[in-house]
Amino acid sequence: MNVMKNGLVFTPDGVADRAALRRVSSRKLGELLIAGNLITAEDLDQALEIQGKEGGRLGEILVKQGKVQPENILSVISVQSNVPMVDLKDQKIDPSVISLLTEEIARKSTILPIELKEDVLVMAMAYPMMSAPSGILPRAREKVFR
Repeated sequence: MNVMKNGLVFTPDGVADRAALRRVSSRKLGELLIAGNLITAEDLDQALEIQGKEGGRLGEILVKQGKVQPENILSVISVQSNVPMVDLKDQKIDPSVISLLTEEIARKSTILPIELKEDVLVMAMAYPMMSAPSGILPRAREKVFR
């Protein structure tokens, strides 16, 4: 059963309705979580205080505190960044695509090539709000990243 919270729709697996979230995608992660009644303003304040003292990503802090489920964070970040969420367990990845990126760079950048469509390399990113590092592929293999 889906749950409507402040105009946002959340499914039992924690995935927010993309159309509703898109209307507010310019807002910050904490604001969207509050708007969805997933956390309180007090929860956000506590997490921001921890972030200020210890550093770290807000979503990870909130999950560690047990205030929100990882699926909710991923769903909101997916909409904020306009990057679809991908469950890598369901992906069949061609080894030749993986070889386009060294393991060192993939681990350092938390990026995994998952598909090559013509000259477009589709990659999964752990943190889609961050830009892919420039020069991750040799110039001889010029591809468009998506």
